[in-house]
This record gives sequence, C-alpha cells and structure tokens, in this order.
Amino acid sequence: MNAQIQVALIAAGCTSAVGLIGTGVIWLLRRAPLRLSVQVSGAVVALAVVAGTLGTAEAMFISPHDLGVVVMVCIVAAVVAVGFGGLLGRQLEASSRALRQAARSLADQDGGTRRHGGKADGVARAGTRAGSVPP
Repeated sequence: MNAQIQVALIAAGCTSAVGLIGTGVIWLLRRAPLRLSVQVSGAVVALAVVAGTLGTAEAMFISPHDLGVVVMVCIVAAVVAVGFGGLLGRQLEASSRALRQAARSLADQDGGTRRHGGKADGVARAGTRAGSVPP
C-alpha cells in the first residue's frame, strides 16, 4: 500500500474515532445549556484534529525529538482552540439571552394581540359580528 494512502487512512480513522465519540457526548448533552454545547463541539473538533495528527505522526517514523515537538504543538493548539470555543460559547449564550429578552419585551409591548391574529384582525371580526362588512 502506498505510504500516502496509509497516512490518510490512519488520519481518517483517528479523527473519525474521536468524532464519533464526540457526537455521542454532544447527543448526551442535547438538553444542556447552549454555552456548554458550543464548548464541547469546539473541543471535539480540536481533539479530532489532534488525534489525526498524532496518529499519523507515530506512523511517519520521525525522530523522538520531532515527535515531541509535534505533540507539544498539538497540545498547545488544542488548549487554545478549546479556549476560543469557551469564549464563543459565552458570546453565543449572551446573544441568545439578549434575543430572548428582546422577544419577551416585544411580546409585553404588544399586549399579546399578535398571538390571536393581531389588532386589525380582531377589529374586523368584531365588526363582522356587529353586522358590518369587514374591510
């Protein structure tokens, strides 16, 4: 088998294994807060890339020093990526909270008439009941 195909298969296998495990974890967290779901999703992606990289690095027969450098780079990159995932989760949660608050505020200002077809619709129905022709 060609060495490039072998490396690609190792990378695909390692990445897929972490991705499948992560998919299961995310499924278990389906009722968790949005912030946690985003953070775990980011961590799964970062760890999947790290797993693919480390799996193929072992198969490339590189020197122990170079393998150590690859491991260190992967660990640092994963920590930074998970950190950014945390920040993005926090921002998304804050935006979601603001959107919910704005929707509640809009519903409070409306007085609930939009749930029942709107004011104009209610006036037309009331007018029809009184014997007048709707607009």
